[in-house]
Amino acid sequence: MSRVTFTVYCIAGMAVGQVLLWGVGDAAPLPGLVAGVFVVGWMFGSLFWAIPTLTMELFGARHFGVNRGLVGLSPAIGGYVMSTLLAGRVYAAHAG
Repeated sequence: MSRVTFTVYCIAGMAVGQVLLWGVGDAAPLPGLVAGVFVVGWMFGSLFWAIPTLTMELFGARHFGVNRGLVGLSPAIGGYVMSTLLAGRVYAAHAG
C-alpha cells in the first residue's frame, strides 16, 4: 500500500468517526462517543505519523524542512480559525 493510499484511508476513517460522533444519541451517549473519539483519534494519530514521509515523497527532500513546517502548522491555523473565529460567530449569532 502506498503512502498516498494510506492517507486516503486515514481521512476516510476520520469521516466514519465523525459520522459516529454525529449519530450519538441523548439516551446513551457514552458508547457512541467513545467509539467516535477512538476512531477519529486512531486515524489522526496514524495520519500524523505518516505525514513527514508523505511530505517528502510528494514534494521531495530539497525543501523538506519548509514543507514539513507548513504542513505541521496547518492544524494550528485550522484549529484557531475553527475554535475562535467561526465558533465565536456562530455562538454570537445564536446566543440571542
